[in-house]
Amino acid sequence: MKKKLLTMLAASALPVMVFAQQAPAVNDDPFAAMLQLQHEMDAAMARFHEQMMKEAGFNDFMQLHASMPAVDLKDAGDHYEMKMNIPGASKKSIDIHAENRIVTVSAKQEEVQDVNESNYYRHERRVSSYMRSVLVPEDADTARMKTEYKNGVLTIIMPKRKQ
Repeated sequence: MKKKLLTMLAASALPVMVFAQQAPAVNDDPFAAMLQLQHEMDAAMARFHEQMMKEAGFNDFMQLHASMPAVDLKDAGDHYEMKMNIPGASKKSIDIHAENRIVTVSAKQEEVQDVNESNYYRHERRVSSYMRSVLVPEDADTARMKTEYKNGVLTIIMPKRKQ
């Protein structure tokens, strides 16, 4: 099969090229090409992410300017288990939203100290927020997910749909 250049993503000075195979001329399923393109785009974004993680400047930027919690997603037999580190957040501040196989978790943390002095030189407040979206497997039932937040770790259990 012939290959076509689909797109070129620039990551710093290093380009990442993505190639897509041409679809067969005859296809019974009109959505097969779209599904193939989705898989290719997922692979392209994974390669782009991998390349960005290798860039020292990007890692420094992310550590200084972004709060993106670490996520683990594993297949646990009859369900999927996702764990996300959100240290210091209150349970009330965590918002979990699922739509079209994408689970988005956000949380806001505010640290305010009451100071009863009228002559303070500096009075600081700390506000931070976390947000992370994760694409989950097709058979994950996000409508029946259960959550637990303990010791700074959010656990989301998503049962698998029966085929």
